[in-house]
Amino acid sequence: MKLDFSKIFRKLSPKANRIYHDKNRLNSLIKEGMKLLFSNKAFADLIDDIKIALQLIKSYYKGEYRAVSKKNIIMIIIGFIYLVNPMDVVPDFLLGGFIDDAAVFAYIIKLIHNELASFTLWKSKLDLNESTIEVDEEDYEID
Repeated sequence: MKLDFSKIFRKLSPKANRIYHDKNRLNSLIKEGMKLLFSNKAFADLIDDIKIALQLIKSYYKGEYRAVSKKNIIMIIIGFIYLVNPMDVVPDFLLGGFIDDAAVFAYIIKLIHNELASFTLWKSKLDLNESTIEVDEEDYEID
C-alpha cells in the first residue's frame, strides 16, 4: 500500500479550511478523532506528538500562541479528517484499517516537527511544572 500524501492533502484541504474557521466543527472533529486515537493501538507511537499538536491548536485558538502557520494548523486538521473518515484508503472496519490513518498522522508529525518543537519550547518557558504537555481524552475542546 502506497499512500499519495499530496493527493490526500489536496483533496482534504478545502474541507480543512472550512473547519479551520468554524470552532464548533473543529471541536466535533477533534472529539470524534480523540475517541478513535485513544481506543486504537495503531497510534501508540504517535499519541504524545498528537497531544502536543492538539495543545498547540488550543493555544492558537485561545490567542496564547500565534507563532504557528495556518498551513500547519490545516495539516493537523487534515489528519483528523482523514482519521474520522471510515472509507479512506484502507477502510477502518477492516483488520488493520487504521494503519493508513496512523501513516498519515506520522507524515504530518514529521512535516510539522519543528513547529511542535518550537511550541514545546515556548510552553516550557512558561515555567510549567512538567516538561511534557498533558492532554487527556476529555481535554480536547477549543475554547
